[in-house]
Amino acid sequence: MPWKKQKTRSGSSNERCVALLLGGSIYDETAGGASIVRYGRRRDDETRRTKKDVVKDNFLWERDFRALTSLFERVGATIFQSVPTALHCSKLDTIERILSFFTFDDIERQQKGMAYGKATTFIIYWCGHGEPNTGNWSFSEDEMMSCTELINLWTLANRGVRDALTIISDTCFSGAWIDELRTQQVPNLAYQAACHSDETAWVVDDRNVPRSLLMRKFFLELLEDAEFTEDHIYTWTCPSQHPIFFCDYADDDDGKGYVVVKGGLRFFTVDEHTEMGQNYYDAEPNGNVRHGKFLKIDKK
Repeated sequence: MPWKKQKTRSGSSNERCVALLLGGSIYDETAGGASIVRYGRRRDDETRRTKKDVVKDNFLWERDFRALTSLFERVGATIFQSVPTALHCSKLDTIERILSFFTFDDIERQQKGMAYGKATTFIIYWCGHGEPNTGNWSFSEDEMMSCTELINLWTLANRGVRDALTIISDTCFSGAWIDELRTQQVPNLAYQAACHSDETAWVVDDRNVPRSLLMRKFFLELLEDAEFTEDHIYTWTCPSQHPIFFCDYADDDDGKGYVVVKGGLRFFTVDEHTEMGQNYYDAEPNGNVRHGKFLKIDKK
C-alpha cells in the first residue's frame, strides 16, 4: 500500500501539542530477561548478551530517540520528556511520568479557570515490549500496564473535552488494545498500533533513521531534506507486521487506509502488504536477526 509524503500542518494559536516519548526496556524481561555475559558468541535470542551487545543496543536506541524527537518537533509538538529505551524500565516511574505529563498545566488551568482557552493534544509514544495476547506494556520485574490502566490515568487527570489523547504503541501485539478502546468511548482518542494482536513488531537497521518500521514510515513521510521529495512513495512490504489504527473522531470513509489525527500525524492501517520482488533487508523481531521484505521507498 503506497502513501505520498504528508506535509507538516500548522495548528491554531489556541491549540498546542505536547509529546511524551517512552522507550521502555531494551530486552523483553517477560521472556526471562537478559543475562549479560562477558565471553562467548552472541546467540539469536535476548537471554544471552555480551557487554558489547548492550553498549551497541544502548547507542542505537539513543540514536533512534534523537531522530524521534526531531520527528515530533516537525509536526509542531513540544517534547515534554524523552526517555530513551534503557536496560530496565519501572512501571511506577512510568506511571509518575504519565501523570505529570497529563497534569503539566494544572496550575495554569486553575488560575485561569473558564478563561483558559488552549486545547491540548497529548501524544504518548511507547516502544517498549508488549505482552502476547493482551498487548499490555511490559516492564522490569514482570510488571504490566493494561489499556484500562492507561485510560484511567487520563480520566484521573480530568482533562477538558477539548483536549485530545493520541497514543502510538510501537510494540508487539499492540493491536490487542483496539477492541477495548472502542468500548472505553474516550472522546478525542486516536490509537496507532504497530501490528495486529497476533503479530510482532519489527526493526531494521539500514539507515540513520528510526529502526522501527512503524516510526520509519512516519519519519520518512515528514523528512524535509532534498533526498526525499514528493516523487517518492512509501510502500509497506513486511509480510509479518500489519499496522492498524483506531480513531474516535475520524473514520476512513474513503477507504484510503489512513486518517490525519490530532497531533499532525497520519495514522494508517495496512490490510495487505505489497510484494516487491527480491528486495531484502536485515531485520530483527524480538532479538532474532532474520531476512525479509520490509518498508521500501520507490521513486515514481
